[in-house]
Amino acid sequence: MSKVKGLFRRGRKWWLRHTPVRGGKQVRVPLNTESEDVAAVMALQMMQEAPLQQAGDFAGEVVAYVKEARERETLSGTFAPTRRCMLEAFARDMSVSRVEDVTTKLVADWMVVLRRPKNQDGRGCKPETIRSYVYHLRAFYRWLMKKHKLRVNPAAGIELGKPVRTWRKDFVVTATVRKLIAEAPDDDLRFILFCGMQEGFRKLEIVEAVPAWFRLGTGPRRGCIVIGQTETFKPKDRDERTIPLTTEFEQFLRRYLAALPADARWVLRPEKRHRKHRYRYDFRKPFADYMKAQGVKCTAHDMRRSFVSNKLIENGALLPKLAKWTGDDVKTMMDHYAHLLADDDDIDAGL
Repeated sequence: MSKVKGLFRRGRKWWLRHTPVRGGKQVRVPLNTESEDVAAVMALQMMQEAPLQQAGDFAGEVVAYVKEARERETLSGTFAPTRRCMLEAFARDMSVSRVEDVTTKLVADWMVVLRRPKNQDGRGCKPETIRSYVYHLRAFYRWLMKKHKLRVNPAAGIELGKPVRTWRKDFVVTATVRKLIAEAPDDDLRFILFCGMQEGFRKLEIVEAVPAWFRLGTGPRRGCIVIGQTETFKPKDRDERTIPLTTEFEQFLRRYLAALPADARWVLRPEKRHRKHRYRYDFRKPFADYMKAQGVKCTAHDMRRSFVSNKLIENGALLPKLAKWTGDDVKTMMDHYAHLLADDDDIDAGL
Protein backbone atom coordinates (compact mmCIF):
# COMPACT_ATOMS: atom_id res chain seq x y z
CA MET A 1 0.00 0.00 0.00
CA SER A 2 1.33 3.43 -0.89
CA LYS A 3 2.06 5.77 1.97
CA VAL A 4 -0.74 8.18 2.87
CA LYS A 5 0.18 11.88 2.89
CA GLY A 6 0.74 13.02 6.48
CA LEU A 7 1.88 9.66 7.83
CA PHE A 8 5.15 9.72 9.74
CA ARG A 9 7.02 7.48 12.15
CA ARG A 10 7.92 8.49 15.67
CA GLY A 11 10.10 5.82 17.18
CA ARG A 12 8.57 2.54 16.08
CA LYS A 13 4.97 3.75 15.99
CA TRP A 14 3.09 5.55 13.20
CA TRP A 15 1.42 8.96 13.56
CA LEU A 16 -0.83 11.08 11.33
CA ARG A 17 -0.27 14.78 10.74
CA HIS A 18 -3.34 16.49 9.23
CA THR A 19 -5.73 19.45 9.48
CA PRO A 20 -9.24 18.21 10.42
CA VAL A 21 -10.92 21.49 9.45
CA ARG A 22 -9.62 23.63 6.59
CA GLY A 23 -8.12 26.82 7.97
CA GLY A 24 -7.90 25.25 11.43
CA LYS A 25 -4.98 24.06 13.45
CA GLN A 26 -2.88 21.10 12.34
CA VAL A 27 -2.98 18.13 14.71
CA ARG A 28 -0.76 15.09 15.24
CA VAL A 29 -2.54 11.90 16.15
CA PRO A 30 -0.81 8.69 17.41
CA LEU A 31 -2.06 5.61 15.53
CA ASN A 32 -0.45 3.16 18.00
CA THR A 33 0.68 0.66 15.40
CA GLU A 34 4.03 -0.39 13.97
CA SER A 35 2.47 -1.55 10.67
CA GLU A 36 2.46 1.02 7.90
CA ASP A 37 -0.43 -0.75 6.12
CA VAL A 38 -2.60 -0.68 9.22
CA ALA A 39 -1.63 2.95 9.86
CA ALA A 40 -2.59 3.90 6.31
CA VAL A 41 -6.06 2.35 6.68
CA MET A 42 -6.59 4.09 10.03
CA ALA A 43 -5.39 7.42 8.64
CA LEU A 44 -7.70 7.27 5.62
CA GLN A 45 -10.67 6.42 7.84
CA MET A 46 -9.81 9.24 10.22
CA MET A 47 -9.57 11.80 7.42
CA GLN A 48 -12.83 10.54 5.90
CA GLU A 49 -14.58 11.16 9.20
CA ALA A 50 -13.23 14.71 9.53
CA PRO A 51 -15.96 17.40 9.38
CA LEU A 52 -16.59 18.92 5.94
CA GLN A 53 -16.46 22.59 5.05
CA GLN A 54 -19.65 24.24 3.86
CA ALA A 55 -19.75 24.16 0.06
CA GLY A 56 -21.08 27.11 -1.90
CA ASP A 57 -23.36 26.86 -4.91
CA PHE A 58 -22.06 25.20 -8.07
CA ALA A 59 -21.45 28.44 -9.97
CA GLY A 60 -19.59 30.04 -7.07
CA GLU A 61 -17.36 27.00 -6.55
CA VAL A 62 -16.50 26.95 -10.27
CA VAL A 63 -15.39 30.60 -10.10
CA ALA A 64 -13.25 29.87 -7.02
CA TYR A 65 -11.76 26.75 -8.65
CA VAL A 66 -10.75 28.54 -11.86
CA LYS A 67 -9.40 31.54 -9.93
CA GLU A 68 -7.16 29.35 -7.76
CA ALA A 69 -6.03 27.29 -10.76
CA ARG A 70 -4.97 30.48 -12.55
CA GLU A 71 -3.13 31.77 -9.48
CA ARG A 72 -1.28 28.47 -9.08
CA GLU A 73 -0.74 28.24 -12.85
CA THR A 74 -2.27 24.78 -13.07
CA LEU A 75 -4.56 26.27 -15.73
CA SER A 76 -3.27 28.68 -18.35
CA GLY A 77 -5.01 31.91 -19.28
CA THR A 78 -5.92 30.28 -22.59
CA PHE A 79 -7.63 27.20 -21.14
CA ALA A 80 -9.13 28.61 -17.93
CA PRO A 81 -12.14 30.23 -19.71
CA THR A 82 -12.75 27.00 -21.62
CA ARG A 83 -12.75 24.94 -18.42
CA ARG A 84 -15.15 27.38 -16.76
CA CYS A 85 -17.53 27.39 -19.75
CA MET A 86 -17.55 23.59 -19.83
CA LEU A 87 -18.43 23.32 -16.12
CA GLU A 88 -21.12 25.98 -16.46
CA ALA A 89 -22.55 24.09 -19.46
CA PHE A 90 -22.77 20.92 -17.35
CA ALA A 91 -24.67 22.75 -14.61
CA ARG A 92 -26.99 24.34 -17.17
CA ASP A 93 -27.65 21.13 -19.12
CA MET A 94 -28.39 19.07 -16.00
CA SER A 95 -30.08 21.83 -13.93
CA VAL A 96 -27.47 21.61 -11.17
CA SER A 97 -27.32 24.36 -8.56
CA ARG A 98 -25.34 22.66 -5.75
CA VAL A 99 -22.14 20.63 -5.99
CA GLU A 100 -23.62 18.07 -3.58
CA ASP A 101 -26.42 17.26 -6.04
CA VAL A 102 -24.12 15.69 -8.65
CA THR A 103 -24.08 11.90 -8.76
CA THR A 104 -22.33 9.37 -10.97
CA LYS A 105 -25.65 8.66 -12.68
CA LEU A 106 -26.14 12.36 -13.42
CA VAL A 107 -22.70 12.53 -15.06
CA ALA A 108 -23.54 9.44 -17.12
CA ASP A 109 -26.86 11.03 -18.16
CA TRP A 110 -24.98 14.16 -19.26
CA MET A 111 -22.76 12.05 -21.50
CA VAL A 112 -25.92 10.79 -23.21
CA VAL A 113 -27.09 14.39 -23.68
CA LEU A 114 -23.75 15.32 -25.24
CA ARG A 115 -24.01 12.48 -27.76
CA ARG A 116 -27.37 13.74 -29.05
CA PRO A 117 -27.33 15.70 -32.34
CA LYS A 118 -27.40 19.44 -31.74
CA ASN A 119 -26.89 20.65 -35.29
CA GLN A 120 -28.42 20.02 -38.68
CA ASP A 121 -25.53 17.77 -39.58
CA GLY A 122 -26.99 15.22 -37.17
CA ARG A 123 -23.87 14.89 -35.00
CA GLY A 124 -23.37 15.35 -31.29
CA CYS A 125 -20.08 15.75 -29.44
CA LYS A 126 -17.24 13.47 -30.48
CA PRO A 127 -16.32 10.65 -28.05
CA GLU A 128 -12.94 12.23 -27.30
CA THR A 129 -14.61 15.57 -26.56
CA ILE A 130 -16.99 13.88 -24.10
CA ARG A 131 -14.05 12.09 -22.52
CA SER A 132 -12.20 15.36 -21.99
CA TYR A 133 -15.32 16.94 -20.44
CA VAL A 134 -15.55 14.12 -17.89
CA TYR A 135 -11.84 14.51 -17.09
CA HIS A 136 -12.43 18.24 -16.45
CA LEU A 137 -15.38 17.43 -14.19
CA ARG A 138 -13.24 14.94 -12.28
CA ALA A 139 -10.55 17.58 -11.76
CA PHE A 140 -13.12 20.05 -10.40
CA TYR A 141 -14.47 17.50 -7.91
CA ARG A 142 -10.95 16.45 -6.87
CA TRP A 143 -10.39 20.09 -6.00
CA LEU A 144 -13.61 20.15 -3.94
CA MET A 145 -12.44 17.05 -2.07
CA LYS A 146 -9.06 18.64 -1.33
CA LYS A 147 -10.94 21.62 0.05
CA HIS A 148 -12.79 19.21 2.40
CA LYS A 149 -16.14 20.14 0.89
CA LEU A 150 -17.02 16.67 -0.44
CA ARG A 151 -15.95 13.11 0.33
CA VAL A 152 -16.72 11.47 -3.03
CA ASN A 153 -15.88 12.39 -6.63
CA PRO A 154 -19.02 11.50 -8.67
CA ALA A 155 -17.16 11.70 -11.98
CA ALA A 156 -14.56 9.17 -10.82
CA GLY A 157 -17.11 6.36 -11.11
CA ILE A 158 -17.49 6.81 -14.88
CA GLU A 159 -15.77 4.10 -16.92
CA LEU A 160 -14.31 5.76 -20.00
CA GLY A 161 -12.33 2.88 -21.46
CA LYS A 162 -9.07 3.19 -23.31
CA PRO A 163 -8.81 6.40 -25.35
CA VAL A 164 -8.46 6.19 -29.12
CA ARG A 165 -6.18 9.03 -30.17
CA THR A 166 -6.46 10.55 -33.62
CA TRP A 167 -4.01 13.25 -34.65
CA ARG A 168 -4.69 15.90 -37.26
CA LYS A 169 -2.46 15.34 -40.27
CA ASP A 170 -3.14 18.40 -42.41
CA PHE A 171 -0.07 20.36 -43.37
CA VAL A 172 0.92 22.70 -46.19
CA VAL A 173 3.84 21.63 -48.37
CA THR A 174 6.86 23.92 -48.82
CA ALA A 175 6.00 25.15 -52.32
CA THR A 176 2.54 26.24 -51.17
CA VAL A 177 4.00 27.90 -48.07
CA ARG A 178 6.20 30.07 -50.30
CA LYS A 179 3.23 30.97 -52.48
CA LEU A 180 1.03 31.86 -49.51
CA ILE A 181 3.68 34.14 -48.03
CA ALA A 182 4.48 35.81 -51.36
CA GLU A 183 0.84 36.49 -52.22
CA ALA A 184 -0.37 37.54 -48.75
CA PRO A 185 -2.60 40.63 -49.10
CA ASP A 186 -0.91 42.57 -46.26
CA ASP A 187 2.17 42.47 -44.04
CA ASP A 188 0.25 41.53 -40.89
CA LEU A 189 -0.92 38.32 -42.50
CA ARG A 190 2.55 37.79 -43.95
CA PHE A 191 4.03 38.11 -40.44
CA ILE A 192 1.54 35.50 -39.19
CA LEU A 193 2.51 33.09 -41.97
CA PHE A 194 6.24 33.59 -41.43
CA CYS A 195 5.90 32.96 -37.69
CA GLY A 196 3.74 29.87 -38.05
CA MET A 197 5.07 28.20 -41.18
CA GLN A 198 8.76 29.16 -41.13
CA GLU A 199 9.41 29.36 -37.38
CA GLY A 200 6.85 26.98 -35.83
CA PHE A 201 5.07 29.48 -33.55
CA ARG A 202 1.89 28.52 -31.72
CA LYS A 203 -1.10 30.80 -32.34
CA LEU A 204 -0.87 32.46 -28.92
CA GLU A 205 2.85 33.05 -29.44
CA ILE A 206 2.14 34.88 -32.70
CA VAL A 207 -0.43 37.12 -31.02
CA GLU A 208 1.72 37.80 -27.93
CA ALA A 209 5.04 38.28 -29.76
CA VAL A 210 6.91 41.38 -28.55
CA PRO A 211 9.64 43.30 -30.41
CA ALA A 212 12.31 42.15 -27.93
CA TRP A 213 11.86 38.54 -29.05
CA PHE A 214 13.24 39.32 -32.50
CA ARG A 215 16.99 39.80 -32.48
CA LEU A 216 18.17 40.70 -35.96
CA GLY A 217 21.61 39.64 -37.05
CA THR A 218 24.58 41.93 -37.63
CA GLY A 219 27.00 41.47 -40.49
CA PRO A 220 27.24 37.83 -41.55
CA ARG A 221 25.71 36.62 -38.29
CA ARG A 222 22.16 35.27 -38.52
CA GLY A 223 19.47 36.69 -36.26
CA CYS A 224 17.29 34.65 -33.93
CA ILE A 225 14.01 34.65 -32.02
CA VAL A 226 13.95 34.16 -28.24
CA ILE A 227 10.45 33.30 -27.06
CA GLY A 228 10.19 34.07 -23.35
CA GLN A 229 7.90 35.35 -20.64
CA THR A 230 6.33 38.81 -20.95
CA GLU A 231 3.83 40.78 -18.89
CA THR A 232 0.95 39.05 -20.68
CA PHE A 233 2.44 35.72 -21.75
CA LYS A 234 4.21 32.67 -20.33
CA PRO A 235 5.70 29.95 -22.56
CA LYS A 236 3.78 26.68 -22.51
CA ASP A 237 6.71 24.73 -21.01
CA ARG A 238 7.73 27.73 -18.81
CA ASP A 239 11.16 27.84 -20.50
CA GLU A 240 12.60 30.20 -23.07
CA ARG A 241 13.40 28.75 -26.46
CA THR A 242 15.59 30.12 -29.23
CA ILE A 243 14.88 29.68 -32.95
CA PRO A 244 17.16 30.87 -35.77
CA LEU A 245 15.57 33.36 -38.16
CA THR A 246 15.16 32.25 -41.75
CA THR A 247 16.91 34.59 -44.17
CA GLU A 248 13.62 35.53 -45.84
CA PHE A 249 11.84 36.27 -42.56
CA GLU A 250 14.76 38.34 -41.26
CA GLN A 251 14.71 40.51 -44.36
CA PHE A 252 10.98 41.04 -43.93
CA LEU A 253 11.37 41.88 -40.23
CA ARG A 254 13.87 44.67 -40.89
CA ARG A 255 11.16 46.79 -42.48
CA TYR A 256 8.16 45.37 -40.58
CA LEU A 257 9.64 46.07 -37.14
CA ALA A 258 10.93 49.47 -38.27
CA ALA A 259 7.36 50.51 -39.10
CA LEU A 260 6.09 49.77 -35.57
CA PRO A 261 5.27 52.68 -33.23
CA ALA A 262 8.14 53.43 -30.84
CA ASP A 263 6.04 52.39 -27.83
CA ALA A 264 4.57 49.21 -29.38
CA ARG A 265 4.11 46.48 -26.76
CA TRP A 266 3.39 43.79 -29.35
CA VAL A 267 4.49 43.21 -32.92
CA LEU A 268 1.18 42.14 -34.47
CA ARG A 269 -1.56 44.77 -34.29
CA PRO A 270 -0.09 46.54 -31.24
CA GLU A 271 -3.12 48.81 -30.94
CA LYS A 272 -5.22 45.82 -29.82
CA ARG A 273 -5.50 45.35 -26.05
CA HIS A 274 -6.45 42.40 -23.84
CA ARG A 275 -10.14 42.25 -23.06
CA LYS A 276 -12.51 39.38 -22.27
CA HIS A 277 -11.54 37.30 -25.31
CA ARG A 278 -8.89 34.63 -24.81
CA TYR A 279 -6.74 36.26 -27.51
CA ARG A 280 -5.63 39.88 -27.49
CA TYR A 281 -6.16 39.81 -31.24
CA ASP A 282 -7.77 36.88 -33.03
CA PHE A 283 -6.64 36.62 -36.66
CA ARG A 284 -8.87 33.62 -37.35
CA LYS A 285 -11.21 35.33 -39.85
CA PRO A 286 -8.65 37.04 -42.14
CA PHE A 287 -6.52 33.89 -42.00
CA ALA A 288 -9.46 31.60 -42.88
CA ASP A 289 -10.66 33.95 -45.63
CA TYR A 290 -7.20 33.98 -47.22
CA MET A 291 -6.84 30.19 -47.08
CA LYS A 292 -10.27 29.78 -48.64
CA ALA A 293 -9.40 32.23 -51.43
CA GLN A 294 -6.19 30.30 -52.08
CA GLY A 295 -7.96 26.94 -52.01
CA VAL A 296 -5.74 25.71 -49.16
CA LYS A 297 -6.94 23.59 -46.23
CA CYS A 298 -5.09 25.00 -43.24
CA THR A 299 -5.87 26.20 -39.71
CA ALA A 300 -3.69 28.39 -37.51
CA HIS A 301 -2.41 25.28 -35.73
CA ASP A 302 -1.71 23.54 -39.04
CA MET A 303 1.00 26.14 -39.64
CA ARG A 304 3.08 24.68 -36.82
CA ARG A 305 2.42 21.21 -38.21
CA SER A 306 3.55 22.42 -41.62
CA PHE A 307 6.78 23.80 -40.17
CA VAL A 308 7.74 20.52 -38.50
CA SER A 309 6.59 18.24 -41.33
CA ASN A 310 8.35 20.17 -44.09
CA LYS A 311 11.63 20.34 -42.16
CA LEU A 312 11.44 16.62 -41.46
CA ILE A 313 10.70 15.81 -45.10
CA GLU A 314 13.61 17.96 -46.28
CA ASN A 315 16.09 16.67 -43.71
CA GLY A 316 15.22 13.99 -41.14
CA ALA A 317 18.48 14.70 -39.31
CA LEU A 318 16.92 17.95 -38.06
CA LEU A 319 14.75 16.00 -35.61
CA PRO A 320 16.69 16.92 -32.40
CA LYS A 321 16.87 20.57 -33.47
CA LEU A 322 13.16 20.64 -34.30
CA ALA A 323 12.38 19.47 -30.78
CA LYS A 324 14.38 22.39 -29.40
CA TRP A 325 12.90 24.92 -31.83
CA THR A 326 9.30 23.86 -31.10
CA GLY A 327 9.76 23.47 -27.35
CA ASP A 328 8.28 19.96 -27.38
CA ASP A 329 9.88 16.62 -26.61
CA VAL A 330 10.54 14.39 -29.60
CA LYS A 331 7.60 12.02 -28.92
CA THR A 332 5.05 14.84 -28.58
CA MET A 333 6.38 16.53 -31.69
CA MET A 334 6.27 13.32 -33.73
CA ASP A 335 2.76 12.41 -32.50
CA HIS A 336 1.18 15.83 -32.99
CA TYR A 337 3.11 17.66 -35.68
CA ALA A 338 5.41 15.50 -37.78
CA HIS A 339 3.74 13.97 -40.83
CA LEU A 340 5.18 12.71 -44.10
CA LEU A 341 4.06 12.80 -47.69
CA ALA A 342 1.99 9.83 -48.84
CA ASP A 343 3.99 9.56 -52.10
CA ASP A 344 7.45 9.56 -50.50
CA ASP A 345 10.02 7.92 -52.83
CA ASP A 346 12.14 6.93 -49.81
CA ILE A 347 9.89 3.85 -49.50
CA ASP A 348 12.08 2.31 -52.23
CA ALA A 349 15.31 2.90 -50.31
CA GLY A 350 17.32 -0.29 -49.87
CA LEU A 351 15.26 -2.29 -52.36
